[in-house]
Amino acid sequence: MLETWIEAGLDPAQFWDLTPREAQTWLRGALAAMKNRRREIYAAARLNHIIQHNPKNFPEMSEFMGEPRKRASPAEIKRKLFLAFGMAGALN
Repeated sequence: MLETWIEAGLDPAQFWDLTPREAQTWLRGALAAMKNRRREIYAAARLNHIIQHNPKNFPEMSEFMGEPRKRASPAEIKRKLFLAFGMAGALN
């Protein structure tokens, strides 16, 4: 797991201060950040290619940005926070 931690670009010294669950959470976050960065680079390269070779066929921005996420209601946010911190019984 330490090898994966270092591969993700995280500080090896910090690894030993975390519980396995915390380390797993950090790794998931690092993976999500890498995926987002890769998606941004791909979208920029594709836009650059379209602009340089055929600007008349420029696609809609939603194709690159994805569909907008629905905003969560305050009740939904509260529910997710309670579930995340293991206090699901406090919702009732």
